[in-house]
Amino acid sequence: MKSVDMLFNGPLYSVARTEAQTAGIRNLMISSSAPSQIRIFPTKKKKELVLASTKLLKKGKEIRVADEYGTNFMLEKTGRKAHAQYGMCDLPGKWDNLVSGHTCSALIEDSMNGKLVIPLTSSLIPLTMFATEKITCTVKDDQITKIEGGESVKYLDDWFAKYKDDRTSGISSSP
Repeated sequence: MKSVDMLFNGPLYSVARTEAQTAGIRNLMISSSAPSQIRIFPTKKKKELVLASTKLLKKGKEIRVADEYGTNFMLEKTGRKAHAQYGMCDLPGKWDNLVSGHTCSALIEDSMNGKLVIPLTSSLIPLTMFATEKITCTVKDDQITKIEGGESVKYLDDWFAKYKDDRTSGISSSP
């Protein structure tokens, strides 16, 4: 892989790919449908917006997330890098996804505190179902300490309980 300038859909989690990128090989992931690629195709404007948001994220020490449904939580990121994805591999060693347009950062483990709200009809992916009412999760030091809502809460509680592992209620904790 080190002998090429750019990889398309290179293996994501491999030592060889990591070594190739470290050596300057660019790697573009193209994994979405053609209509998505057309709709979210990378542009100069998207790149400018993503790089501006990445610059802000790099400076920050904490992230607060709030929405109209009642979600309101804070996470720490002091000392963590920010990563920009804007759909182009225009720099040596850059990995990107063709339909991306975001900035992200690894967070300090066990730092999430607040409320996480799953709105009505949101997908509960591990359960392959949709929420039949709003679900509110209270999070303390990265652990879901309380789940409130209607009938969907029972399904979530049962799903967490079946693993018999306290880590299932963690937001960012690793097994």
